[in-house]
Amino acid sequence: MADPKKNQYSISAVEHALTVLEFIVKKQADVSAIEIHARTGIPKPTLHKLLQTLRQLGYIEQNEETNQYSATMKPLQIGYYCLNRRQFLSTFYPYVLMYLRRFRCAISLSVFSRNEVVVAYSAIGGANTVVDSNSIVGLTSSIYASSSGRVLLASLSDDDVRELLSTIPLTPFTERTPHSVEDILLSLEQVRSEGFCRLDGERYYGFSTISFPLYDITKRLVGTLDLAMPTAEIDSTMTDAVIAEIMHTLSRVQLNCN
Repeated sequence: MADPKKNQYSISAVEHALTVLEFIVKKQADVSAIEIHARTGIPKPTLHKLLQTLRQLGYIEQNEETNQYSATMKPLQIGYYCLNRRQFLSTFYPYVLMYLRRFRCAISLSVFSRNEVVVAYSAIGGANTVVDSNSIVGLTSSIYASSSGRVLLASLSDDDVRELLSTIPLTPFTERTPHSVEDILLSLEQVRSEGFCRLDGERYYGFSTISFPLYDITKRLVGTLDLAMPTAEIDSTMTDAVIAEIMHTLSRVQLNCN
């Protein structure tokens, strides 16, 4: 039986509208009202009104020839303000630019939201880098097979990590990817000890990633600055002295909570 308290303040029209918008945005192609109805189960009369409302508000557009729907750039514009919440991008972007010029590698900013790792910014500074389809701005990174995800997991208790990982499939990307809860927990001990996370070949063969934690002024973990480069180069580039310097620099940059 459904919990009456769970839906006590739920407004079905809002739920349906957001369901339709999310489906259209994630489809990444024109979609018909028939397909939306089949996938969402929203009654056709209600769906028609929702589609017209979303179109009038500028969130979707309709192809006059096919009558199919697609998302406009308005959700992306709203997404920017979410990514830059509390000036996240403007606070940490100067350091991305500084390290991009210095190391000429792939660099990204990841922000944490409800135990998810969301890419807030991504750039490539050299030719010997890997382009990860999961490093596109707005997408989520693997919480267990990315250095940014391990930083987030390391901030949680072991019990919370177990509970979180129990809800997702732990599929290995390479033979170096730990894909059991206990192996991942073991890897977190080093992250907690060192204060950053480095992964070698866990996502792509021959490439390493290293993530440094970012905090707000209350010392709450809000995201990471991530660097990716060929494994053959990372030891000569990311020396202990360089890592210590980066951590010291970033520890002095704190996101405003207001």
